[in-house]
Amino acid sequence: MENNQNNVGGRRMSEGKKKCSSCGKMLSVSEYYRAGKYYMPECKGCNKARAKAWRIKNPRRFKEIKDRWRRQNREKVVGYVAGYRKGNPIKAWAQRVFYVALRAGRIKKHPCAVCGKTRAEGHHLNYRHPLHVLWVCVLHHKMIHHFPEGLPDLGRWYVSTGRPGVFC
Repeated sequence: MENNQNNVGGRRMSEGKKKCSSCGKMLSVSEYYRAGKYYMPECKGCNKARAKAWRIKNPRRFKEIKDRWRRQNREKVVGYVAGYRKGNPIKAWAQRVFYVALRAGRIKKHPCAVCGKTRAEGHHLNYRHPLHVLWVCVLHHKMIHHFPEGLPDLGRWYVSTGRPGVFC
């Protein structure tokens, strides 16, 4: 075999590169997931895109799989939560104070500040003020965290609209 060729899993690859079966790009083998001693046929980017498309297309099935995994791996989940709380003590404190106040009735739920849906969650704009939250539905809460540039400045939006009951 030539020096500039590698044999990985019975397939020849030049200089540690491999062609993705989905996008057709020639990429370094570090851009592929391993399956035992072999590399997956599609690059990490294509693999993630395919997995995301499947999750969107099959939300119920994905939830079933995720819930089953959480039930079967309870110790890991507890460890992840503990690690999150340890790594984010102010957030954990604010969430705990907010939850206790909500359960005690010191805070009342309000509709989403953006769309008006009645089922809303409290979003902390500042964790140092745990009882000051913006009430948003699950969709807008995800948008705030994942696409903050896609929503208006919600603090200013609240002041300009003067909508009651948005903050506690």
